[in-house]
This record gives sequence, structure tokens and C-alpha cells, in this order.
Amino acid sequence: MIIKFCRFHVTVLILAVLAVGLIVGICTDSIAVISTVKKEITLPVITYGKVIEDGLYSDDYVTADDFEKDLDYLTDMGYEAVLPAQVVRFASGEGVLPSKPVMLTFDEAHVGISETVRPLLERYSMKASIFVTTGSVDSADGSGECMDWKMLNELAQSGIFSIESASHNMNSINYRRNAMLRNEGESIEEYEKSVYDDVAVSFNKIALNTGVTPVALAYPFGQYSAQTVEAVQKAGVAVAFTNEEKLNVINNADFGQLLEIGRFKRSGTVSTAIFFDRVGI
Repeated sequence: MIIKFCRFHVTVLILAVLAVGLIVGICTDSIAVISTVKKEITLPVITYGKVIEDGLYSDDYVTADDFEKDLDYLTDMGYEAVLPAQVVRFASGEGVLPSKPVMLTFDEAHVGISETVRPLLERYSMKASIFVTTGSVDSADGSGECMDWKMLNELAQSGIFSIESASHNMNSINYRRNAMLRNEGESIEEYEKSVYDDVAVSFNKIALNTGVTPVALAYPFGQYSAQTVEAVQKAGVAVAFTNEEKLNVINNADFGQLLEIGRFKRSGTVSTAIFFDRVGI
């Protein structure tokens, strides 16, 4: 009886161990699925010029009606707007992005952003980034087409906008320099110092006047080279935007990818459907 009793318990024990192992295996697989974080994501970036209440079709601006149609389309398709700082955190492995992120950007601090764009973004729970030439903002008084620092600060504090840099005074093409490109005969050291100084002034002015330190730069006129990429990185730029029209694949293994982010320019000469078909979303 003793021998049978022991064999019986050994058999029960073996079955119990096998059962526990099966449960642990199932739970482990479940945990693995739950804890899996997407390491790579596609990010479309849309860039706008001016958004006006009404007007003729133009390549440089869209009407408020068309802009709202864009927001309506993106919302219906399940896209959520993100800001550059969120992308930087994701790429560094310190944050997550929604499953279908999109970034909306505006070049220059046109007053229409405050008057027309902001109410629409609020209505659709969207966000956007404004790339400003800080030298131009310095001379603005709020009465012209360019917003002044008070207006930009209000937008920054709203949580809807991030204020980023389009340089301090390199957003021009003249005898001194072709945008942010290196001059012929200019040494690498001189060039990198020029870029560093300009970015430092621009970033500092934005931080001082809005209370939020920028992380992004839009290459003036979309012009850049491998030397420009290296120079802005040394200047502390975390993410830089080109005018190349492409969908961006962002992962958290290659931080350098963020210095050549592509953007699709939204022209007012095409419909929402045609534009987003070209974007591929």
C-alpha cells in the first residue's frame, strides 16, 4: 500500500507540473504579445504655407475649407497628429507613438495660423508645428502678416502647437550665403560655426519667448547637404525637415534618420482626395 500510495502521488505531481508548465507557457506568450512595442512606424508629414479664409486656387496656400477637409479626412482614417518632440522620444526609445501618426507643419509665422488654423485644429483635436525665422519675428509687431512673439507664445502655451526653427537669418538666398549651404571656399570649421551660431540664436530666442525649447529645424528652402546635416546635428538639432516628398519610416535604432525627414507640400490646386492619394495614405 505504501508503494502504491507513493506512485499515485508521484503521478499526480508529474501531471501537476506539466499543467503548470503549460499555463506558464501560455501566460509567457501572452505577456510577450502584450509587452511588444512597435519598433518601427511610418510617419507622413504634411507642410502648409498659408491657410486663408477664401481665395483663388494657389500652390502657396489652401483655403480654410480645404484645410478642414484635410483634417476631416485624416480623422476619419484614424490618424493622430504628433509633434517633433514626440518623434524624438520615440526614436530614442523613451516614448511611444500612436499606431497611425501624422505630422502637420507650417512654414513661417503667418497670422492666419492663429486666426484660422487654431480653431480648426481644436475642433478636430489635432496638433501642428510652426517653423519660424526668428529674425523676422524679432521685427514683427503683430500688425502685419507675421506673428510677433506674444502671439507665438500664446500658441505654444495652448498645447496645440510647437514652435520650431527655420533658422535665425539664413532663410534667404543672397550674396552672403545660399540659405544654409556652405559657401565656396569656406572652411568646414567656419561653416559649422556659422550654422551653430545661427541655430543657437534661433533656439534660444524661441525658448526665451515661448518657454519651450525647440528640437526641430526646417532646412531653409529645403536646401541641405551632408555637411549641413552634420553641422545642424553638432548644433543640437534633434530632427530636421527637408522638402523631399517621401513617407518617413521611423525606428528607435537609428537616431540619424531624423535629420532628413521628408514632407509633402499641400498645394491648394488639388482636392483633398487627390493630395492624400499622392501622399499614399
